[in-house]
Parts: sequence; structure tokens; C-alpha cells
Amino acid sequence: MSVVTKPLAVVLGLRWKPSTRTDVIAVDGKPQVAVGVVDSIPVVIAEAQTFIPLQVINSASKTLLLGTDWLDKYKANVLSSTRKLRFMSQGKTIEVDVVNTRDQTVKELTSSNLCVL
Repeated sequence: MSVVTKPLAVVLGLRWKPSTRTDVIAVDGKPQVAVGVVDSIPVVIAEAQTFIPLQVINSASKTLLLGTDWLDKYKANVLSSTRKLRFMSQGKTIEVDVVNTRDQTVKELTSSNLCVL
């Protein structure tokens, strides 16, 4: 499942509805109940617009984590040896560099930064 932390959801102006998920494992590895769910949010990577529902979780950090639901839907592969992410979108293969954005901030809400585990 893909998740977004509540602080980032608020900054991005996302609106969520109540979630029934009780099995969310947070970024810190601790289980918790989801605060809500955002249906079919657009996630743009390298000009490719993809869509995925996000579970909203409590956390002090501002994090969006694409889960195996996104990886499966877009037939994505993380190529750790070359630090690339390859996925399918609208019939095309997209390949992007994987970067650690832990210490970066989002400069524009319309652009995307990819952060992986």
C-alpha cells in the first residue's frame, strides 16, 4: 500500500475520507490505524502522470511512500545496481534516476521528487 503522512497531506492540500485500514505499518516500522484515504491522487514522475490511492498516516515527517500497489500497477522495477526506477505508463517505458531526497524540500507542488526506501 502507498502512504502519505498527515503533515505532507496537509501541506499539499489533500482531502481524505475516513479509512477502515488498521494494518498500516508506518515508516518507523510500528503498526497503526490509517487516519484516512485519498482516492486516486496523481503522482507525476518524469512527465508521466500515474494515479494511486494513498493511506494517510500519523507521523512527524513529511513523507510519501509508493508501495507495492503502485509498483505492481505500473510494472515497476527498482534497479538498485544502477540506481534507476523503470516503470510503464501509457504504454511507454519510463526510466528515472533514484535519488535520496531525505534532506531536500519540495520546491513546487506540481513537480515531483522521488524518494525510495
